[in-house]
Amino acid sequence: MNTKSMIKIEYSNKVAEFDNMGLARAEVRKILASEKKPEKIVVTVPAGVYSPNDFVFGAEDCSEDTRVIYRADGEAVITAGISVKKSEWKEPDEKIAARFSKKALPHIKMISLSDCGLTQDDWGAKESPIGGAHSGARYDDAVVGCSNSFFTGDKRMIKARFPNKEYDLLEEIVDQGDTDPNTRNPNGGAYRISRRTAERIKKWAEPNKAWIYGYFAHDWADSSSPIDVNIKERLIYPEYVESMGARIDKYFTAFFHFYNVPEELDMEGEWYLDRETGNIYFWAYEGAESADYSYKNDVLISCTNTCNLVFEGFTLLGTETNAIELKNCDDMVLNDLLIKNIGGWAVRANGNRILVSNNEVMHTGMGGIYTSGGDRNTLVHSDNRVTNNYIHHFAEVFTTYQQAIFISGCGNTADHNEICYAPHAGLSVCGDENLVEYNLLHHVVMQSNDAGNIYQGGDWMSRGTIIRYNMIRDSGSDEWKSTGLYFDDGMSGQTAYGNIIINVTGCGITAGGGREHTIMHNLIVNCGVGIGYDSRFHDGFVGRNKFWARVVSHTGPGSAWSNFNHVKGFREGMLAEKYPLRAKMLDFGCDPYSRDCPCSPAYSKVIGNAVIRATGIAPHVAPDKDIIADHAVYVYSDVKDNEYYKTFEEAGWDPEKMILSDDSPVYKDIPGFERIPIEEIGILNKKNIKKQGDKQLCVQQKINL
Repeated sequence: MNTKSMIKIEYSNKVAEFDNMGLARAEVRKILASEKKPEKIVVTVPAGVYSPNDFVFGAEDCSEDTRVIYRADGEAVITAGISVKKSEWKEPDEKIAARFSKKALPHIKMISLSDCGLTQDDWGAKESPIGGAHSGARYDDAVVGCSNSFFTGDKRMIKARFPNKEYDLLEEIVDQGDTDPNTRNPNGGAYRISRRTAERIKKWAEPNKAWIYGYFAHDWADSSSPIDVNIKERLIYPEYVESMGARIDKYFTAFFHFYNVPEELDMEGEWYLDRETGNIYFWAYEGAESADYSYKNDVLISCTNTCNLVFEGFTLLGTETNAIELKNCDDMVLNDLLIKNIGGWAVRANGNRILVSNNEVMHTGMGGIYTSGGDRNTLVHSDNRVTNNYIHHFAEVFTTYQQAIFISGCGNTADHNEICYAPHAGLSVCGDENLVEYNLLHHVVMQSNDAGNIYQGGDWMSRGTIIRYNMIRDSGSDEWKSTGLYFDDGMSGQTAYGNIIINVTGCGITAGGGREHTIMHNLIVNCGVGIGYDSRFHDGFVGRNKFWARVVSHTGPGSAWSNFNHVKGFREGMLAEKYPLRAKMLDFGCDPYSRDCPCSPAYSKVIGNAVIRATGIAPHVAPDKDIIADHAVYVYSDVKDNEYYKTFEEAGWDPEKMILSDDSPVYKDIPGFERIPIEEIGILNKKNIKKQGDKQLCVQQKINL
């Protein structure tokens, strides 16, 4: 620890001062162990740099009778990484300098990790695989987990890659490899690359040290692997198989880039670590005054079995795992924190009555804030709340299914957050009776198809979650078709009303099968499709779908029917009384044409939504309503009274203010359609949000926002 002033403890009109966190925490424990406990203890931590070891808390550090507040006074930084000032950067050594292009060389600087006191045990002898579909855990020699992040100018550096911003396409899948998940050290397969790419690789001194990263089977599943290269045959041999295989067909062509190649360090924002010498070579972002390197998997604030603790005002950075972990904790507060430049999640919290508020999260390798709590079997609410947070430039390393906010369990709330600049989903919900309201999401799902800004998936048993008064805008691109609200793969029991979805390139709202949805009075403007509701599981159950839906819609291990294990006793007692339609499922002998078959898209209401198209944009289908629903949906559910408007003028829509006029025909055409409170959407108390980030490069994306 390096501080200029003392750590102050205040309680019951008493004040004590200490020169390190260890002594201060010992004093807090002594106070909490006393017979007469104070209602509140305030620990004021002065500006300085602190170790994660100072912020590990257990049951002895808390009390149900006493609120203990750890409050930063000035810039108190908790970090496990190192920082090197610009004045200490060096010129690259001659041997490797010869591998850089003449254009890049004048910009490239070097840092020696050995000079910083580190050894190969710290930075590691091998890269770690990244991506949600990587198979590294199946190999004996793989190093699994986040490792080695590098930042200049508070922006994540990109490991030297080719192509720089775009992706390359595989020419042929010679061997997709052994995708059997039970095989140990499986064959990784073989891919053929183009002649142009092979010529590029000829310029690399050590092509077999390169890694390949990409989307090899689906555009929502990424993975990486070290490679061997046969230039003559234009073959790439991944060491680690892509867990879902690889494919080139009329629907999809595997796309990829190479990284960990010093010859490709040819643009601002790229870096390369020589794992033999521990030297980092990099082209810093313009204006950067320091370089920050993280390599440890140290949680920065760790709490287990604690309660009544508050953390305010700290800056957390420089770890390759999660910044904050709360395990089995109640009545906790994380407020006014700046969490940035980490490899894992900003917050992973489990417990009840946890408040995560007024924080800024940026440049995470994985997701933002995850909370879980409550009891689905008794419908006891956790009362966890994630509110008024600004979360941006997240999922920069693991780019799929790493949300800004994920709430799970029963009775969690996510409200008044702003979420932006990310490749995949923005906010996900799992469980029962959760609430998602007044959130602003924009420039999310910028590098994926079949993904939602607000996403829920795969749970027939979920009931009672409400999604209302959220704004989703400017999502996707001409190439990437995003979805606004996505209830995927049989997700059921959701209520969505009063949401505004604008300029989403795919579908405004999608229900992928599922039951008992209420989708009413939403406003969908200039999206690829207004609302889509399919019958994928019903079609699979009766045999019309020959692909994945047919497999998972039949009973068996790993199928959609395993959803019934999530909630116990749903057919009797309190759960059955509150959700009677759910209780009726399976009581009919599994007649596939019954409304009560879990596979049937039944008992839903898609009513009174307004869909507006811009002048000159042709509707995808169904120009009278712009609602797409499979035949079974019309049989088992109510889809009616939705209105379609061909132009902004016809609907009374102001695209600049993003509101309907007071005399908009929507209010007359759709009974009960109320004005959406747009002024309440997003962050309310912006003075507490520093908003350090801007439209910076989303480093794993093709789009420079």
